[in-house]
Amino acid sequence: MIAASLLSQLQTAKNTLEDAQIAYCGAVTAHAEAKRALELAEAVALCEGVEGKNEKERAAKLRLELTAGYSGLHDAEDALTEARCALEVARLEWDLARYSVRVLEPQSFREAA
Repeated sequence: MIAASLLSQLQTAKNTLEDAQIAYCGAVTAHAEAKRALELAEAVALCEGVEGKNEKERAAKLRLELTAGYSGLHDAEDALTEARCALEVARLEWDLARYSVRVLEPQSFREAA
């Protein structure tokens, strides 16, 4: 018979994996929205005109004007990386719990016989 604690571990791993998948999907969406917002802000700023003597100076001024957008994108990228790592850990925990159950299955059959 499979231990109740092992079944509990399996259920916990399943719940953690589901939560990690939902968080990852949210992080992907947030990253896409931050990127889209920054691209839109860049397009608006370029249409309004960015002053500068040369392309490098205009790019630097544009970057300064859009600091909040770049910061938001950077934060979204960090959150996406964290969510991806959490999802990978949750998958590993799920696999560990599943394989732990499989290891005990032959033992359960021998005990029943």
